[in-house]
Amino acid sequence: MGPQLSYCRPSAQGNSKWFNIRIANPCFFSSRVMFSKKHNMFRIPGAGGQLIASWDLCEDKHTPKFQELRYHFLPEPTEAEREVMDTCLTSEHMVESQSTGETFLVKCFRQTMDGIAVLQTKGVMAFRVTPKGNSVYTQDIVDLTIFISKAEAFCVRASSFPGVSPNHVYILDVMEISFFKLPDSSITTLTERIMSPYRRQTLDINSIPNLIFYILRWNKVRGHHSFRIMVFRVTPKGNAVYTKDIGDLTIFISKAEALCVRASSFPGVSPNHVYILDVMEISFFKLADSSITTLTERIMAPNFFPPQNIEY
Repeated sequence: MGPQLSYCRPSAQGNSKWFNIRIANPCFFSSRVMFSKKHNMFRIPGAGGQLIASWDLCEDKHTPKFQELRYHFLPEPTEAEREVMDTCLTSEHMVESQSTGETFLVKCFRQTMDGIAVLQTKGVMAFRVTPKGNSVYTQDIVDLTIFISKAEAFCVRASSFPGVSPNHVYILDVMEISFFKLPDSSITTLTERIMSPYRRQTLDINSIPNLIFYILRWNKVRGHHSFRIMVFRVTPKGNAVYTKDIGDLTIFISKAEALCVRASSFPGVSPNHVYILDVMEISFFKLADSSITTLTERIMAPNFFPPQNIEY
């Protein structure tokens, strides 16, 4: 956030160096940064999604190239949808599919909940962006799934990651976990189940009576990858019984309070799993066979520290 883009070039000789690029146009001050492997550039969408700025840092060019977007096939919202959108905060996120080479622009519409400073996603729009600047509205990204969080947005083939639903946009925020299904614009959110005035190590789920779980999680020091999880059912007498079967339940662990839901009530959520949703890691642990699928490597762009805006 702010008028400056800072990045670091690592060096095998140990003389890594930081570079600072001043950003003059205020429409980019609050935008998220994406590193494009396809173009080998840092790219930032402007507020409102009308412009994209790109920096070719391989040639140390600190003057950005601007591309104006032209939108096509925009849906006509209903009066009710328009009223909701008018009360929402809008954010734009660029994401590039490594498997298909496509570039997407995702607009998220978020609204404050009950007058408090917590945002809940009310709508998502996805656009395919062509090299000539055409931004084409789409409800079909086929086998792809887009993840949007506090880190750089990224995109994966859902068929390569068990438990991930295709043609979805996953919103993973500190106070919100939402699954937006593009074909019918339906949204499933877990926001209300995350909020709590306390953080606990055990899960006491009011919506699922008489169930308390205790979770043990092991991380590798390098990279902070989860590599083992053990789940225990805690009885009223204090007995912790190891289990690999929690039935239709799914446990979510993040920086917020851990939570547990019935998977059958939330399309796209796999039962008998533990989902790890961290800033530098998104993993799916299948309790039945102790297998783990992690998306960690896809969050960080190689050869660069994660790009970020620095406010002075």
